[in-house]
Amino acid sequence: MNQFAGGDWWIDILRKQSNFRHGHTNWRSICTRLQSRFREVCQHPVKAKVEHTYPKYILVFASRSHDAFVLMNDAMVTSREYFAANSAPSAPTLFETRPFEIVPDNSRLPNLVLELCSEKMTREQLSLLIIRRAFCDFGGKEIRRCIQQLVDQGRLGFSSNTSRLNDDSMIWRTRRV
Repeated sequence: MNQFAGGDWWIDILRKQSNFRHGHTNWRSICTRLQSRFREVCQHPVKAKVEHTYPKYILVFASRSHDAFVLMNDAMVTSREYFAANSAPSAPTLFETRPFEIVPDNSRLPNLVLELCSEKMTREQLSLLIIRRAFCDFGGKEIRRCIQQLVDQGRLGFSSNTSRLNDDSMIWRTRRV
């Protein structure tokens, strides 16, 4: 771990916590430190059961590759969706009873896309911004589908060397937001 992290600085951070319940905020300082060595750093609390207040562990991911970051996000979304399906109430309910960290509010994705698309950028850059802001909430397919819907609605514009929207396409907000 010391070679990976660039020294033993992480040991003292983990020893400062009295127990896991109160020490999970120390993970933020570990992530901050990892950002000096890696381009993509994120953390995600993982619970054993929906009703648990504190996570069983915290997944910390660091990579120099955008592609690895996107793959990790998609794997975590798939895992979270599986967890959500297995923790669904046995009888149907009128309202969603599971927390947003288990079943994110998908209706916030279009607003997040429009908020983060403040200047011209590629679809790939926009997708990375969304994943960084909402790690493990939305998968790549879901993000691309939302961007396509916003283009179809005229809320986003795009230009491309081909006539199709792809990761290299330039995207921008239109006045019709």
